[in-house]
Amino acid sequence: MDIMDVDISVVDLKKNDPNSMFLKMMIAHHQGAINMAHALIVHSQSSEMKNFAISVIVAQENEVQYMKTLLARSNSKSTEAQGSSSAKKK
Repeated sequence: MDIMDVDISVVDLKKNDPNSMFLKMMIAHHQGAINMAHALIVHSQSSEMKNFAISVIVAQENEVQYMKTLLARSNSKSTEAQGSSSAKKK
């Protein structure tokens, strides 16, 4: 199943980190916009629309990078928390 096909309202957020799920879904969503904008640049005859598509690509790529940074931080915190909880069990 593709991440874009997941409805976050039905995801078991007790088993899945809601922050990570949100970021993963938003990254996929933004990547879809980037792909559509690239297709528009190739196929459109309108310079206005091509310029808009370029601005979408720049903005969405910046946001994807930021979300990937947040996701990496979230994953490292999750790994640290798992490590400290398993150390307490010993």
